[in-house]
Amino acid sequence: MISKKDLKGYGKATMEELFEYIIESRENGQFEQTRSIISHLSESQHIESIKWLRDNGQEISDIFLGD
Repeated sequence: MISKKDLKGYGKATMEELFEYIIESRENGQFEQTRSIISHLSESQHIESIKWLRDNGQEISDIFLGD
């Protein structure tokens, strides 16, 4: 689970800002960082991220990486 303390550590105030950061990290080729953040999301945060992607016209593949 990503806590409020974790968000502050990433310099983000909201989960939405973190989702944007994940996409930017992936686009910039920072795959390990992207995987690390995603692996710390709770189940409800995963669901929230999928809803955020859908609501913002993004593809699920824009945030989640296969092995």
